[in-house]
Amino acid sequence: MPQNFEDLRGEVKAKIFSLLSPLERQVIRPVCTDWKDIIDEEFGIKLVINNGGVETLISTGEYAVEIEMNSLTVPIQTLGMAFPLKLHTLRFHNIAVTYNIFPLLRNFSKTLVTLSFSQLMIDLPERLQAFASVTPEEEHIKLLKLRNLEVNDWNVTESIMALFDFLTSAVTYQSLANISVFLQNPLMIPLHLLFSGDIVGAPNFLQLVKRNLETLESFKYGKPSAVLSLKFYPYGSVKGDQPLQLKEFICFPQFKMDWLSILPSQKKIIRLHIGECRVGMWDGLRNAVRDNAETLETFWIAGQSFNQRWDCDIFRHCSNLRKLCVQLYMSPKVGLTSMPRSVEKINMSGSIKKGEFFNLLLNLENCREAEFSHLGINQALDTAEDRVNLSLILKFIGLPKLSKISFLHCDWNDTDWEEVIQWCANNVTNGIFFEQLFYPLHGQEIRHGIHVHVLPNFDKNSLGSDSVVPQQGYVEGMCHSLYSVFTSWMR
Repeated sequence: MPQNFEDLRGEVKAKIFSLLSPLERQVIRPVCTDWKDIIDEEFGIKLVINNGGVETLISTGEYAVEIEMNSLTVPIQTLGMAFPLKLHTLRFHNIAVTYNIFPLLRNFSKTLVTLSFSQLMIDLPERLQAFASVTPEEEHIKLLKLRNLEVNDWNVTESIMALFDFLTSAVTYQSLANISVFLQNPLMIPLHLLFSGDIVGAPNFLQLVKRNLETLESFKYGKPSAVLSLKFYPYGSVKGDQPLQLKEFICFPQFKMDWLSILPSQKKIIRLHIGECRVGMWDGLRNAVRDNAETLETFWIAGQSFNQRWDCDIFRHCSNLRKLCVQLYMSPKVGLTSMPRSVEKINMSGSIKKGEFFNLLLNLENCREAEFSHLGINQALDTAEDRVNLSLILKFIGLPKLSKISFLHCDWNDTDWEEVIQWCANNVTNGIFFEQLFYPLHGQEIRHGIHVHVLPNFDKNSLGSDSVVPQQGYVEGMCHSLYSVFTSWMR
């Protein structure tokens, strides 16, 4: 019977260590030789190798599962080195000597799953390009288990172009699933070439994407905070001459006119996030909604118009639509009676008359969060009866699954604030929590919005039958909070 921790068998200690996070294991690793050996052998280690720290790779490299190489300006002599057998992640950061890239990738090729380059400056980019152009296929570096490739830099530099020439022409892949190219100053790319047969003249990283479509699951490009994200259906599922099919198309902040030609061929998109677009693109985007109605689960569009109406009748047949965001300012919303009952989260900007609100309420039996903003921005609210008042807000609160209702960037012309605020304050102890929003103007705080949270303990039956919207076939007891900011739409 073991009397203390040191008496336990090695496999028991390894089981205990498995309950710790990787960082916690690294913290306790130096405690003693026994712990170090168990952690190294069972879980592996992460090595951070700075310039001149090659001895670390030689002495402990065989246990490494992740290696990060920073600012290497001297060649690494790999002859006779014991290379890791479990290495799955290799990262190059800052300066990389051309002569280091070849042997390291070749020796790590059997197990490598993730390869990353960031802020890269290659000493001899022309040599890297030359290697890519003259290497016969049988001598290619074979990264057959590589799934993730990421490049992160400021601009499309000579080093980046040389790197992608090398990765496209001198490396063979078999499992590449995710390609990410993050740049602070990205170039406009001819994305439509991915969906055509001709890729000649496209940037070399787009050629890399095209060559690996059979295994590729996603491609991300642009600023990390404003990324174009594509997710693909398995290429083998495309029948006959049917073009490449997208599972997800997300762009932010702007949708480009050239990309509109991609959408007519798409029939199974699940998440379609357009970002900002011009009114001239609306017809093409409406057609995309209709073409993908059977599979569409989330739709997001933004931009401005000059009082052109957005007809929500296009969502009539989107029976799987869960999240809908229509942030088209100065655009009256009509056709809300056609909203599918599947919608769980809705976000709309621009004027909505009260009659349309009541049409919408009839179809929101599954809605958990609703947000409306800039209701009076185009002065389409003709009468006082069109203003948001307590009666309307109580109708929303009466929805069986609703946990949050928000009206933002609305002033006293389109909202009866005082009556709404007074009711919320009176019901704080009954399960209502509310937040008022203000903006400063000429030394005063002007109210422009409110969030009303309906907590689980609030009794909706207390609102009376006049405030509870009749529902059809809803399941009681489901009340969950959802987020209202744009990032939640991107998840």
